Amino acid sequence: MAEIAASDQIQVTAYLNEVDRASLKEGVKVNVTVDALSGQTYAGIVKRIVPQAEAKEAWGSAAYFKVEVDFDEPKQANLVPGMSVLVEVL
Repeated sequence: MAEIAASDQIQVTAYLNEVDRASLKEGVKVNVTVDALSGQTYAGIVKRIVPQAEAKEAWGSAAYFKVEVDFDEPKQANLVPGMSVLVEVL
């Protein structure tokens, strides 16, 4: 799950399952697909992975790491806070 966090500095906040944590590093390139914009995809990069996992009871018993993703070209993205997106590692 991911969503647009702010409009002045466009950034995506995503959550990574603890099982997949070892396979993702900061600096990795990703594609961000915006549900509300007919599947429009933007290039991004993993800026930060919060080191402490947190429980998301509604999602099950696993813990999740917060991941911050920046866009390569934020001015091209026509996004607003709260939009849902899919983040895929390249």
